[in-house]
Amino acid sequence: LKSGIAPVREMLQAGVNVALGNDNNCANDAQNLFQAMKFAALLPEVAGPDFGGWEPAREALRMATAGGAKAVLMQDAIGSLEVGKRADIVLLNLNTQAFTPLNDPVRQLVYSETGHSVDTVLVNGNVVMENKAFVNLDEKALLQEANEIGESLREEHEKAARWANELRPYLERMYWRCLEQDVSTNRYTRPHKPR
Repeated sequence: LKSGIAPVREMLQAGVNVALGNDNNCANDAQNLFQAMKFAALLPEVAGPDFGGWEPAREALRMATAGGAKAVLMQDAIGSLEVGKRADIVLLNLNTQAFTPLNDPVRQLVYSETGHSVDTVLVNGNVVMENKAFVNLDEKALLQEANEIGESLREEHEKAARWANELRPYLERMYWRCLEQDVSTNRYTRPHKPR
């Protein structure tokens, strides 16, 4: 969104629930929650000179699990492994580069894991992936269908892109005018120079 680095540490200290998720693969997130956790742990560290007082990897994992559950008002059903909650579980193979040698599993999960180690996934107690393969889903057919749908929407996307390009000068002007407003905070890693 070009809105800088969120003040995650300050939000957590103020009691704000911070959650992680991902968007579609055209909106930067690449649909990879491991990547989102890594960014969430790293970016606040360049937002200011303070150090200590929080554990970025553990906070990022909490944001991706319990924080996400709370954000969608489902903290009583998901977000942690507890009796009475849905059994949403991801089993990782620890015999991978990300976890070798195994030192701090949470830090290695957040900073090193890419999704490559995911072996088995349970959703509400049901195995949906085992040995890196979907149980009741033909992934190849699904990807083919997604490609076909994407191709059928190409003309519509091109029309939307032309419309967005027409609006772009006005949106850019609005963006820069907003940026010039003093809100007593700067969430960018380098000083903003007025245009």
